[in-house]
Amino acid sequence: MSEPSILLCGPALNAEESAASLDLLRQVSLPGAAKYLVTTGKFDAEGAAKAVNVDADYPRETAHLQSLLRWAGIGDLSDPRFRDGYDLHCLRRVMARFKGSDYAVLLRNGAAAFEERWPKLEESVRGRVYLIFGRSSGTRSVNPGKNLLIDLNDERAAAVLDAAWELYATGAVYGMEDYSFDLALSSALEAVELEETWRKAEIAAPLAEIEPMTEAELSPRQMS
Repeated sequence: MSEPSILLCGPALNAEESAASLDLLRQVSLPGAAKYLVTTGKFDAEGAAKAVNVDADYPRETAHLQSLLRWAGIGDLSDPRFRDGYDLHCLRRVMARFKGSDYAVLLRNGAAAFEERWPKLEESVRGRVYLIFGRSSGTRSVNPGKNLLIDLNDERAAAVLDAAWELYATGAVYGMEDYSFDLALSSALEAVELEETWRKAEIAAPLAEIEPMTEAELSPRQMS
């Protein structure tokens, strides 16, 4: 059996964080892993990863997220509601450019012994779409958020990522009580599954209204 292809994304908000993310990516030597380092300007990844400048074409997402943060009366870019949204934006940008992976990992801390942990992580994410793992860090040199694993073979994955992004892009996360990255993602997954349930119900409803033909109605057809 061939090794699964894994997209590793190291997000960063500035050059200092790009350097810290590069250090994390260097620690992972998992077969089948493609490493992508997010940058916001010129940065030499020294061949250890492919640098992806998320600000290269002046996207509006980062500025929009910062505006939502200010409207919420918060000025700290380390606020998890901003930071999780920004990092999710980085992951989506990388995934839009580099397709075809079986899994995607938003690597924000705790890359040590990743190879030994991978079989358990892969097993745990099956059927769940996503898995949050690792411990939050309090240092600013390394992103304080937890890591995110997405099973891209799950047919719900793209819809869940889109729904989760909408929570950040609309500022809905600022209205969540006891916010966490997991809460945002689980809310997105719930919305996707509910929409699928409604869709199936709408398909089934017209079929349920069709009355089965009686024996008398069927007889002429069977004889012809």
